[in-house]
Amino acid sequence: MASHLSRRECLGIGGRLLGAGWLGLNAPGVLAAAEAAAASIEATAPWAILQPAEVATLRAVADQVYPPDNGPGAADIGAVRFMDAALAGFMAGALGMVRDGMTDLDQRASATAGSTYADLDFDAQTRVLTQVENTPFFGTIHFLTMCGVFTLPVYGGNRDLAGWKAIGFESRHVWTPPFGYYDASA
Repeated sequence: MASHLSRRECLGIGGRLLGAGWLGLNAPGVLAAAEAAAASIEATAPWAILQPAEVATLRAVADQVYPPDNGPGAADIGAVRFMDAALAGFMAGALGMVRDGMTDLDQRASATAGSTYADLDFDAQTRVLTQVENTPFFGTIHFLTMCGVFTLPVYGGNRDLAGWKAIGFESRHVWTPPFGYYDASA
């Protein structure tokens, strides 16, 4: 008697084939982006798309999102390098909105304190950032900051695995059972 694939099995096989095909076609680009991000981790490496004033603003915002309270903040972990690579690559469509948001922060800072956002002290930065916390700009920067803090280091962030260490994540290639309390014998 012949065995037939269910629709679910057929879709699963098709999805895996499609994913493998996409990766095969785009592997050089994915590898090139990872290599570029890894090379840009160095503090002296040129920025892909951000200007120095933009870097200063994003460093300040990133440290507001993930502050340097009990260890390095997002900027020191490499989140801004990750943002630079993302805004020059897969998030290029958001670059204009991010630049407009940074300009808005500088205007708000200038109106209240007569300086740029990056030049404000931490508490003043918090007050200005609170004014824009429900905007697409802040949502995007929050997302990129968290990605930069917890990403694989080859993508430009999570320098020295500081993000992973902060949450107790162990980077292992292989895990052996029991994986968690739910797998342990009673």
